[in-house]
Amino acid sequence: MKKLLKNIALAAVAAAMVLSMTACGGTAPSASAAVSSSSTASVSSAESSQAESSSAADSSEDQENSEDTSAADTSSKFASLEEYVNSPEMQSQLSTLTASMAKQGLDIKVTGEGNKLIYTYTFTKAQKVDAKALSAALEKQSSTFENIASSLKLAANVENPVVVVRYLNADGSELVSREFKAA
Repeated sequence: MKKLLKNIALAAVAAAMVLSMTACGGTAPSASAAVSSSSTASVSSAESSQAESSSAADSSEDQENSEDTSAADTSSKFASLEEYVNSPEMQSQLSTLTASMAKQGLDIKVTGEGNKLIYTYTFTKAQKVDAKALSAALEKQSSTFENIASSLKLAANVENPVVVVRYLNADGSELVSREFKAA
């Protein structure tokens, strides 16, 4: 049972990292580096925006440049989380992830709906899973998923992004579901 829960937790983090790194436009050698990159990118983006705002107040020419930059930044993002998830880059990474998860006895589906990025893990065979232990394992990863939610702002035009993680038994019954808001 403990091995199963460890594998589930690792699978969740692996899936989250794949999506997080795609949002940031690169790949990372480790999960901790990926989370750090996401956080750093969010802070850098916020600092850049503040610097642009200060410069814009100083002169009208700077204001025009700031507006041009803002328009360019918006156009480089996906229009929605659904578009982001369905992008060729994401689909390629999800295909690899799906194959890896199948070896762990899990099917994974990732969808974007409104402001939510939803990970749905389904056991391929009926399992006796302690939902409380699974929930506790998921809780230990909360900061990772909160950072993923924060990084979604870099990938798509979305307000108040949320990451939803759901675990389903083979019969489709829900074992655990949890939402993580941007940190």
